[in-house]
Amino acid sequence: MSDAQKRALLYLTGGLICVGLAVLYFTLRVRIHTFDALSYAWNVRDKEFGLLFHPHHLLYAPVGRIAYLTALQFGYNGYADAPIQLLNAAAGGMGVFLFWRFGARWTGQEWAALGTAALIGVCNAYWLYASEVEVYTLATVFLIACMWLLVVLRERPDPRTAALLGLAHTGAIMFHQTNALFAVPVAIFLLLDRHTPAIFLTYASVGALTTLGAYGAVGLASQFDTVGAFMDWFMGYTQSGLWGGFLAAEHLPALRSGLQVAVSTAWPLALAFYALGFVGVGRLIHQTIQDSNRLPWLVFGLLWLLIYGVFFWWWEPWNIEFWIASLPAWGMFILAALAPKEDSQLVAASLACVPFVLSALLVSAHLPQMRALNALEDDYFFQLTTALEPTLTTDDIVVTRGNVLDLYLPFYIEHPLVFSMREASFDAGSDRAALLTMVTARLDEAWRTGRIVVLDAYLFNQPLDPADNAFGLTEEEIDTLQSRYQWVEGPLLNGEPAFYTFPRYTDPTASAWSFDGSLLGWSAYGVSAPRFAEPGWCFTGGFDPQVSSPQLSLDASRFTQLEVDVSVSVSGLAAEIFWRTPESDYSLERSATLDLQRGRHTYTVNLAGMPGWQGTITRLRVDPIPGDQDGVDVCLYGIALTR
Repeated sequence: MSDAQKRALLYLTGGLICVGLAVLYFTLRVRIHTFDALSYAWNVRDKEFGLLFHPHHLLYAPVGRIAYLTALQFGYNGYADAPIQLLNAAAGGMGVFLFWRFGARWTGQEWAALGTAALIGVCNAYWLYASEVEVYTLATVFLIACMWLLVVLRERPDPRTAALLGLAHTGAIMFHQTNALFAVPVAIFLLLDRHTPAIFLTYASVGALTTLGAYGAVGLASQFDTVGAFMDWFMGYTQSGLWGGFLAAEHLPALRSGLQVAVSTAWPLALAFYALGFVGVGRLIHQTIQDSNRLPWLVFGLLWLLIYGVFFWWWEPWNIEFWIASLPAWGMFILAALAPKEDSQLVAASLACVPFVLSALLVSAHLPQMRALNALEDDYFFQLTTALEPTLTTDDIVVTRGNVLDLYLPFYIEHPLVFSMREASFDAGSDRAALLTMVTARLDEAWRTGRIVVLDAYLFNQPLDPADNAFGLTEEEIDTLQSRYQWVEGPLLNGEPAFYTFPRYTDPTASAWSFDGSLLGWSAYGVSAPRFAEPGWCFTGGFDPQVSSPQLSLDASRFTQLEVDVSVSVSGLAAEIFWRTPESDYSLERSATLDLQRGRHTYTVNLAGMPGWQGTITRLRVDPIPGDQDGVDVCLYGIALTR
C-alpha cells in the first residue's frame, strides 16, 4: 500500500470514527434525563432570554435557546431537549477529532492518537454528556481545543495563536466556570516553554478580557445596583452549603467511585484506562530526563490532574459531571504510553491497537445502559406523567414528592401548577409545623377555588425518610392530611393507585352562586379590605379588582343571560364580565360591560348571540369596578346564569 493510500485509509477511518460517534451520541441520546438536564431544557423553552444566564455556565442556556429556536425555524415541533442534544453530539464528535489532531501533532503517531481519541469519546462521562442536555461535553471540547493550540503554539509561537488559546480557554469557562482553574497549568506550560512575554501576555489578556467582559456584560444587562449584588449572583450558589467540604479521607470511596464511573461502570475497564495513564506518566518522566523539551507537557498534565482532582474531591468527589474535565489529561498520558518515540514501527503499530481494543470493550459495556436511557416510554416517572395527563386541566394542582416529577409535568405536558414538597421543605426549613401549614393552606385554597388536587401516592405510602423520601411527610402529618380531606384513589399505574385526589368543593356544573358568608369557590384578586357583610361580600377599591369562578363545565347553549347582584357607592362606573373556554383565555372578544348606578341593583347581560359565547364555559370572571377607583365600596351578593 502506497503512502497516499495509507493516508487516505487513515483519514477515512478517522472521519468515520468522529462522525460515527457524533451520530451514535444523538441516535442513542438520553431521553430519561437527570433533574438538572430537564431543568435546563425547560428553562431553554420557557424562560425569558435575560434570565438564562447562570454564572456557573454562563453561555450554555442561551446557546441552547439559539439551538432550539433554530430548530423551530426548520420545522421542528418537539421538545426543547433534542436540539440541545444535537449540539452536544456534534460537539462530542468535534472533541474526538480535535484530540486526534492534537495527539498526532504531539507524538507523530496518527493511529495511536486516533485510537486514544476514540477511547476518550466512549468513556462513560464523555459519551453520557455528549448524549445529554447538560453542559459538560461542550466545556471539555474547549479544553481539548486548548491542548491542540498549545501544540500549534509550540511549533509556531505567534500572538494570533496565543489569542486563539485565550479565546478557547474563555469558551471552556463560559460553559463551566470551574475551568478558570485551567489557567494555572496553561500559564506554567507557557513559562516552562520559554515563550516570549508577548505570547504569554496575549493569551492572558485575551482570556481575561473576554471572560470578564462576558460576565460584566451580563451584569450590566441584569442591572445589578451594587458590586455586592453582582457578587451575590456571581458566587452566591457556592455558599448555599450544597457543595464543597468533602476533602477528607472518609470521602475517598466517593472519590474512587467518581473516578471509576467517569471512565466506566465496569471497574476492570476503568482500571485498565488508569493503568495506561500511569504508565504514560512514567514514560513521560523518563522522556523528560532524556529531553527537557518534554518537561512543559509533563508538568502541564500533572498540574491539570492535581488541581482539578483536589478541587473536585472537595466539591463533589462522586460526581462524574466534573471528572469529565480530567479525561483529556489522562488521554494525553495514555498517548505517551502508547506512542514512545524510541520504539520501532512494529511496536508502535502494536501499541496503537491497544486503545482501539479498549474502546471496543467500553462500547460493549456502555451500549446497554445508553439504550436504557434512550427508552423514555419505560421510565416510571414518564409513565406517571402520561397516566395523569388525561385527568388534568390547566388549573389543577399536583402535589409531588419533590423529585424529577416536578419537572416532567411542566416539560412533557406543560402543566404549570406543581406544588413540590422539595420547594416547600426548603422554604419551611426545619419547622415541620410551618411546612404542614403551608401544605394545608395551598390545598384549602385549591379546594375553595374548585381546582382538583392530585397528590403523589408516594407521599402517603412512604413516610419521611432521609435516604428514600427526603422531602416526604411524617406519619403524623400524613394522618392529618388524610383526616382533613376526603381522599379517593386517582389515576392508576400498573394496577396500583399512583395518585390520590379529593372531590371538588363546588360542583363544576353549578350556575348560580349566592355570596352570603362564603365565596363558594370564587377567588378574589386585587381587592382592598375584603369582608363579608350581610348578606354579601364586600371590598373597598384596590388594584384592578376581580373575582374569578372555580373550574366550571357549562354548556353555553343552555344559558342566555347572566345576572349580577351588586352594589357600588358611586354612579358612573362600568363592570366587565369575561369568560373562558378550553380553547381560549379571557379576552375582550369574550366579554361584556355593565354600566353601574349607585346602590344595589341586579344587572342582566344578554349572552345569546354574543361572540365567543359557545362551546364549554370553564371560567367566569367579574371585574366589578375599574382599577383606579380607590375608596369605592363594592358589595357582591350573587351571580347567576339563566336560560
